[in-house]
Amino acid sequence: MAAPLDSTVLEQLICDHSAALQLFARQWTTLPEDCVQEAFVKLAGQVPPPDQPLPWLYRAVRNRAIRVR
Repeated sequence: MAAPLDSTVLEQLICDHSAALQLFARQWTTLPEDCVQEAFVKLAGQVPPPDQPLPWLYRAVRNRAIRVR
């Protein structure tokens, strides 16, 4: 059975990429922090986790930011 994303990997992704993801989301929404947070929560629940979590995060943030505007 597949396991969720390791918590240390998730923490590293948050530390390294959350600011850039927020800047990315600002193209489409005035709520970039919420979009990024929701994407990380969704990533934490993915079983199995995506092979490439960073591109997955950018796609998830973009899709959410377009929806919430």
